[in-house]
Amino acid sequence: FYFMAREHACCLSDIVLRRSNLGSAEQPPAEIIATIANLMAAEFGWDAARRQAEIDALEAIYQPLRGGTG
Repeated sequence: FYFMAREHACCLSDIVLRRSNLGSAEQPPAEIIATIANLMAAEFGWDAARRQAEIDALEAIYQPLRGGTG
């Protein structure tokens, strides 16, 4: 996966928000986020809790844009 190998991205939000333009306009669909998280988990040896924490952290970034507070 290019962003991990070549650009040294180490968290999900780094790939979605900084290394690609996937999340520049709006939060990507859950299926895309899950696919990237699965690839990163396989590459970095994340367990299910770490994988979910990465997804939760990314979703928290988008939460204010949806008008939510938490």
